[in-house]
Amino acid sequence: MSYTNPFILLELPNPFSPSMITNSFLRMEKKRLMAEFELEEATVIEVGGKEMDKDRVLALFQELEDDSIRQYHLRVFMESGLMEFLEDASLEYFYNGGISKLPAHSDDFLTFIGSHFSTSFNARLHHAYRQKDWEEVELMCKYPLPLSAVHKALCYQDSYRQLHADVTELENYAEDLAAGKIPDGKIQEMGDELMIDTLNHLPEYFRSSRDKYALALESVAISVYNDHQRIHLSVFLLRQALKLNTSAETKDRLQDLLNQILAQNPIAGPIGQITGGFGKKKKKTNWRAWAAAVVILTTILRFLLG
Repeated sequence: MSYTNPFILLELPNPFSPSMITNSFLRMEKKRLMAEFELEEATVIEVGGKEMDKDRVLALFQELEDDSIRQYHLRVFMESGLMEFLEDASLEYFYNGGISKLPAHSDDFLTFIGSHFSTSFNARLHHAYRQKDWEEVELMCKYPLPLSAVHKALCYQDSYRQLHADVTELENYAEDLAAGKIPDGKIQEMGDELMIDTLNHLPEYFRSSRDKYALALESVAISVYNDHQRIHLSVFLLRQALKLNTSAETKDRLQDLLNQILAQNPIAGPIGQITGGFGKKKKKTNWRAWAAAVVILTTILRFLLG
């Protein structure tokens, strides 16, 4: 079940003092909400913008009545950005820099919010990864997460699985090419600049996965070169793979292969540089130059794909 802060049940003055949250105050508030169910003859009422049944309301009051748990919910309630992230995966907490202050909380508090935090983070990061939204990935991964190893793994779970599914797809595509499949427009997606940027902004947790993606691109490049004699296309893929933040060993391996191909086919160098050079991030976009670049890139890729 997604996180709901039980303080939204209470009619609190603004500002309010935590000292007013006494057992008698909570009993009064619970009675008020139970009466609302009776007066409206409803099984569900709206509280704090959320629809809740009687069992949910009572469960939240049970958490409020536990002094230790109430303190954790109060901390969340006092940090609106964090509460919105836990409840709705809103990224305001990241945009306003609140995430940088998360390590200041106690380990007990971080354990308390861990499962809720990882649920929201996992869903939002996976969506950004699939959309190749490198800016959102960069925003979410700017600061290390001060969570336990288990909760951190849950934060990255779906993105990690998706990345490895993408690696498998690349490897299968390389095998299909070796078996006679003709290279098609899918190759452009594999070496897409947005994909490269998105992968590079994933945290250290994904380093070995980036290596696997780069080596899968290498497999496609080898099949394109050996089985279809598409030299320029092979050079393009290897140059894109080299843009990934990988281990020195992987970079050396890719560079060595690229050097061998260029040594045997010197004319492939200039075109490979053109196809590998578009899409770099700039502070200010020259849209006229960008439009011209897109036309050139489209023409080149059509030529490469035959």
